[in-house]
Amino acid sequence: MRRSLYILLTAGLLFVANVSTAQKRRVYIDHSDSLVSNVGVAKNADRLIGNVIVRHMGAIMHCDSAYFYSNENKVDAFGRIHITQGDTVDLKGNSLVYDGNTALAIIRGNVELKDPSLVLTTDELEYNLEHGMAYYNTGGTIVDSLNTLNSRVGRYYSEDKMLFFKDSVHLVNKDFIMDSDTLKYDTEHKIVYISGPTTVNGDSGYLYSELGWYETISQNAELYKNSRMGNEKQELRCDTLLYDKLRGQAWAYHHVEIEDFKSMLEIRGEIGEYNEHSEEGMVTKKAELLQYSEKDTLFLHADTLRTYPMADSIADKKIFLAYNKVRFYRKDMQGKCDSLVYSAQDSVMRMYFEPIVWAMNNQMTADSITYANQPKGADLLKLYTDAFMVSKDSLDMYNQISGKNMVGYIVNNSLDVLDVIGNGETIYYVKDKSGMMGVNKAECSNIKIKMKENKIYRISFITQPKMDFFPPADFGNQDLKLPLFRWEEAIRPKSPEDIFNYEAYDDGKEVERNIVDQISKKEILEKVRKSLRQSDKK
Repeated sequence: MRRSLYILLTAGLLFVANVSTAQKRRVYIDHSDSLVSNVGVAKNADRLIGNVIVRHMGAIMHCDSAYFYSNENKVDAFGRIHITQGDTVDLKGNSLVYDGNTALAIIRGNVELKDPSLVLTTDELEYNLEHGMAYYNTGGTIVDSLNTLNSRVGRYYSEDKMLFFKDSVHLVNKDFIMDSDTLKYDTEHKIVYISGPTTVNGDSGYLYSELGWYETISQNAELYKNSRMGNEKQELRCDTLLYDKLRGQAWAYHHVEIEDFKSMLEIRGEIGEYNEHSEEGMVTKKAELLQYSEKDTLFLHADTLRTYPMADSIADKKIFLAYNKVRFYRKDMQGKCDSLVYSAQDSVMRMYFEPIVWAMNNQMTADSITYANQPKGADLLKLYTDAFMVSKDSLDMYNQISGKNMVGYIVNNSLDVLDVIGNGETIYYVKDKSGMMGVNKAECSNIKIKMKENKIYRISFITQPKMDFFPPADFGNQDLKLPLFRWEEAIRPKSPEDIFNYEAYDDGKEVERNIVDQISKKEILEKVRKSLRQSDKK
């Protein structure tokens, strides 16, 4: 008995709830010029003709004519459809299918949906009056105070002030054009949320990403996947990109790459900055520079890499500055120093603070070293102040050349001629087929050394030399190392990957040199710019 009573009470409550819901969702006909019931035309329907007004859930629908299915709580409407819902929705079209039970309106033909902030036009639209959600799948256009958006598929959520677009999304702003696969648009704050391949093109360049957001008013952005920005001169690539449009400033993180197309140079790292106005860039943390040429690719590492434009009179030319623990590798040449500057104007690399250059079997050191990559003719290697070259032969003997300055000519990736200019000294071991003959020590102001297969082939003394020759038996009684002798083969970069070998540095010595001797990186840059300006005048 109790169980039967419980079932009856439950059924009764469900019936009351269903009746209440049905009454709440009931569609009402407020006006029609005439009403006709014709089973032959539409079964179980009343035909409404002339100035039809339908009311449902706070929405008022106007049309020329309609079929009202009272049992199903549905309306089919035709001609000058106009739906208003408070001051938030104004919807127009040519025909309407409306289900009062689900509050879903399907409107077709010249569809226009307005709210206080935008206008949506399409050929066919589904609109849920209860939840304020609109859907189109056949292409549509949305216009607000700043932007015009087109897409194949669109969703509009009026309560959240949010639009969702997919497939061939195209946004036009007075300052830029955006093309995307998928994005959301906050109509209140004018922010685009990117969730697919998206490109923004403006007067100063372009942005690309597959995840993030973009403010269409300020044009600031935060991008988080496969992001890049640039123009016809340079491109910045990374995973995460923060962009300030007004300042033209970008901050990049993770897998950062800045490529200069004109100079055929690229710098990489984990943290970077780039300014599109000044065209200045910086990369640090596992920073690497790649210089491309027909001869080979140069791989260079430093704590920090920077790129600057040249003087205003020199278009499309850059200076690249590397500093702290610089190491580089190319098949025919390797090197290390503390600070390095590369100028795209004259294709010269300048090395400062205890630089070392290795070319095949030869090691060269000086107070500073420059290397000029010549498109035609021999490349030039210049050693300034306390210039020194040493090579180790097959018998572990060290051939040495010292001078105030040196100029080396590199042909076919090999050192061909070396000119010693001022205070020249040499220690050269002489051998024949039977073995060691002796060592030749000489002093001469200017010396010319001819190389063959990366070994000393002939030494020419330009002025009267002072020379001594000692046989092997006298080696023990002679100092066979010049004052500038250093042999640093252990720290020579062995591969492109070895440029990241920090064990090649004596950190204590590095700190001491930085404190006592090292001028600021800004002063280095200014010195290079000054020398280039002077060369232009000449």
